[in-house]
Amino acid sequence: MVQIFYAIRLSTLKKGVMTKLLTGLIVLLALAQCTAATVGDALIARIPTQVELLKLHAVFSFWLIASFVADILIAGSMIWILYTSKDAAFTPTMKNLLDRLIINSVQTGVVTVVCGGATLILFLKSTETVYYGIPSVKDPI
Repeated sequence: MVQIFYAIRLSTLKKGVMTKLLTGLIVLLALAQCTAATVGDALIARIPTQVELLKLHAVFSFWLIASFVADILIAGSMIWILYTSKDAAFTPTMKNLLDRLIINSVQTGVVTVVCGGATLILFLKSTETVYYGIPSVKDPI
C-alpha cells in the first residue's frame, strides 16, 4: 500500500508519459507483491514442516525481488523529479527547499533500498536460517 501511495505521489508531482509508465510499473509490482504475500501466507497455514516450507522459496523470492525493484524505482524517480524541478525554481528559497527535499529523498530512499537489498540477499543466501528478518526488525527488544 505504501508503494502504491508513493507511485500516485510521483504521478501527482510530474505529469508525462514516462511518469505514467513508472507509476504503472510500481503499482503492478506492488500488486504482484501483495498477491505473492497472500498466496505465500495461505500456503504457510497448510505446511506443517520446514522442509515443505522450503518449496515456497520461489514465492517469497519473487515477493522480495519485486519489493526491492519497486523501492529502487520509487527512490530514483523521486530524486529525478525533484532534481529536474530545480531548473524551474524561481527563487533561492525554492531551490534551497528542493535541495533539502532531494537530500531527504536520498537518505530515506537509500535506507529503504539497503534494507530491502540486505533482506533479499540474506533470504537468498541463507535459506535454512531466519537471518533475513534482521534488516526489518525495528526494535529488537
